[in-house]
Amino acid sequence: AFCLDAATGDEVWNKDLKKLYRVSTPTWGFASSPLIHGDKVVYNVGSRGIALNKKTGSLKWKTGTGTSGYATPVPYDHRGTEAFIMFGSSSAYGVNAATGKQLWSKSFKTSASVNAADPVLYNGKIFLTSNSRDGELIELNGTSTRSKWKNRNMRIHFNAGVVIGDYFYGADGRIERGNTVRCINMKTGKTEWTKSGIPCASITAADGKLILLSRTGYLYVAEASPSRFTQLAKSKVLSGTCWTPPVLANRSVYVRNSRGTLYKLQMSEMVVEPQPLAVHITGSRLEFSWPAKGDFILESTYALGQAADWGEVGSGTAKEGDRHVVRVRPSAAQQFFRLHSE
Repeated sequence: AFCLDAATGDEVWNKDLKKLYRVSTPTWGFASSPLIHGDKVVYNVGSRGIALNKKTGSLKWKTGTGTSGYATPVPYDHRGTEAFIMFGSSSAYGVNAATGKQLWSKSFKTSASVNAADPVLYNGKIFLTSNSRDGELIELNGTSTRSKWKNRNMRIHFNAGVVIGDYFYGADGRIERGNTVRCINMKTGKTEWTKSGIPCASITAADGKLILLSRTGYLYVAEASPSRFTQLAKSKVLSGTCWTPPVLANRSVYVRNSRGTLYKLQMSEMVVEPQPLAVHITGSRLEFSWPAKGDFILESTYALGQAADWGEVGSGTAKEGDRHVVRVRPSAAQQFFRLHSE
């Protein structure tokens, strides 16, 4: 563990956690991220975690020499007490943030002990998942837990998905074999939709949109909707293998591959996917409709090529359900229409 000065990069302190506290090393090493919480930095190392003073590196508490999982500690409120969820090699634990004392445990044994996806909080409950065990929503009951539901369609390998409202969006399956993007209802555990064909490694979200980074370096933007998967944009942003989740900061997206290549992207640089434009004749009018997402407008022109003079067709635009609808009287002259991204 290292602490560096953010301004200069100079080392402030370092600690060899394995040597100092004689903890067991997981098969693929210590892979979780440290969690800064108050005056502590918390690591998923050992039986149920280790906490150090973030300024000095001195020990605040430790919990045993057992084998950890690969997920990052998750802070939560335990009946008014600050606590952390630790995902060990074969169980999930709740520990007191101040002392490290165990509050509860939930057995969660998986193939090769790969408990790597961060636990996800939902309305006071906890969603646990691994690529070799059904996703499960549990409810805390004092020092014990109770299963609310299980779903075999949400077995996440590494990167936890996101909860938006009452719905969870995640990438089911092993990363190297190709994941399947799914949406599940967190109240019932029901699978709402499935989207195959995207070798998705990780998902994050912002402004009602899903941001997906595939293991092959494609960045996707899609609607965060329980109705269906609707892709808004797609762009090849990296080469090589990409398992690290995209990070949002200051209106930019940061992406990285396994070689350590890091890119900062502006979302405006994304390639906008064309949207299906439906045309129907209703009486004496033409009715145009398209999905009500993104910044698309209907335009028309009377000529193509250099003589094209595209102008917005905005009169009578209405939103009906999840679609925009425009009704126009057809011109006697030849007229062309298109959807254009603003």
